[in-house]
Amino acid sequence: MISNVSSVGTLVKRLVTSSDARRPDGRAARRISKKSSLDFKIFANPEDARIANVKVKTDEDVERVRRAHLNDIENIPAYWVISLIFVLTEPAAFTAKVCFYGFTAARVLHTFFYLNSVMPFRGISFIIGQILNAFMAIRCVIFFI
Repeated sequence: MISNVSSVGTLVKRLVTSSDARRPDGRAARRISKKSSLDFKIFANPEDARIANVKVKTDEDVERVRRAHLNDIENIPAYWVISLIFVLTEPAAFTAKVCFYGFTAARVLHTFFYLNSVMPFRGISFIIGQILNAFMAIRCVIFFI
């Protein structure tokens, strides 16, 4: 898997300290808050729009965040179930750490890449998470058969 932990740390550090994050005008914070439906009074549901006295409308950034959340909702609960059963197989500590930290990192990166429209890294991080889930599931099936 990952042979050099410091290179992963360097990648995360670069993502966090990108030029937008260091800008004094707070562009990174604005980019995140721009994705909030409350900031732009963009609501997909009539009852929410009625409270704010605006019409129902959509925004691509808000929809992108919604799709990223839906993707997480579809994938993370399956990981919880599989990992809980995987722990019952008493895996080696290193194997468990690689699976658990790897899946978590893959999902965090997938969400980051999804929100920032970065392909093919979004797909790669998704596939890594699925491979780790499949590995744990296959190991569970083999162990309990």
